[in-house]
Order: sequence, then C-alpha cells, then structure tokens
Amino acid sequence: MDIKPEDLVTNGYQLNAQMEHNNIVPFIGLYLKKKTTVTICYNLYLIGLATILGFWIYVAMTKYGYEISTCLNYLSYGIALSFALIPLHEFLHVKAYQWQGAKHTAYVVKLKKLYFLAVADKFVANKMEFTKVALAPLVIISLLGILVLFFTSMIWSVAILGLLLTHALLSAGDISLVSYFQYYASAEVVTYDDTTLQISYFYHKPLSV
Repeated sequence: MDIKPEDLVTNGYQLNAQMEHNNIVPFIGLYLKKKTTVTICYNLYLIGLATILGFWIYVAMTKYGYEISTCLNYLSYGIALSFALIPLHEFLHVKAYQWQGAKHTAYVVKLKKLYFLAVADKFVANKMEFTKVALAPLVIISLLGILVLFFTSMIWSVAILGLLLTHALLSAGDISLVSYFQYYASAEVVTYDDTTLQISYFYHKPLSV
C-alpha cells in the first residue's frame, strides 16, 4: 500500500490495536475465537483433516495390515516434518510481503515461547495485501501436501496427513490475524510492523459511503 505509517493519521486512520511481538498469544487467541469466514473455514479444514487421518489409519490397519504402532510412528514422522517446514513457512511469508512491495523484511524468532514471525518494517498493508501474506504458506504447503498424497503409499499418506494437520495447527496465528481484518469489516483496516519497537499496529478508517 502506497502510504507511510506517519501519514496514516492525516489520511483519516486511527490506531485501534497493537500486538507486541514478545506477547502475541492474547491477541492471537482473541481473534482466533471470533466467528469470521476464515476461522469457520479453518476449523472445518482441521476437522476434515483429522477425520481423514483417522480414517486413513483405520484403513491402513484393517485393509493393509499395519500395526497401530507403525501407523503412530509414521504419524510422528509427519509431525516432525511439519516443524522442519517452519523455515519454509516463514520464507513464504517474507516472499509474499516482498511481492506486495515490502522492502525491509525480517524474521522474529521466539524459541522460549515457540513462535516465529515474518515482519515487514514500516510497510503498510491493507486487508487484501495482508491476507495474501498471511495465508500464502498455509495454502501453498497444503496444496503441495495434497498433491503428494496422490503419489505416495498408504503408510506414508499417514505421515503426510499428519504433516498437513500439524502445519495447519501451527498456522493458527496467521488465521487469527486475517480474522482481525474480517471482524472489523465495517472499517478500512491497515497494519504495519515496527521492528525496532517489536510491535504490529492496526489502524482503522471509516469506509467511504
């Protein structure tokens, strides 16, 4: 979006919320609970994946003769792989930011709190731009994982489904941020990150009639 943070107020925007990068859980938890289109679709996706995974394990045991311990081992492989994909996940966020025009991108790693952020310093993003940034990793990795399912064995499908489910769960923060924009659909919402202060700001402006 072609506007600088310092020009937001003069252009009719007012600060509505801010999220400290050292303490994102309260903000994420609040808007993940809101009934917005993205959270409803997200929850349905999780339920669908969990149902298919359970059915796949049942079929692997009853039709293909795999032991439950073998199924759980492959499931653990998928979970481990999902954590190994975190760098790729954040890289896709950064590339999406750059595709939207951001020049100064960075990663925020909070190992003690087990979360990771991709940020774009002082880049003001509107709803459409931020939605693309937030959902890019979940959409791309999910589609690739689903594609792999068509070319893998039954038991490795358990691992891939475990990867997809775990990765989706790890994407809850992205879903929550998109939910924020949808929850305030009655306003024009923009956001930007301040990497020095380690805060993300959310500004609102009344929609033009």
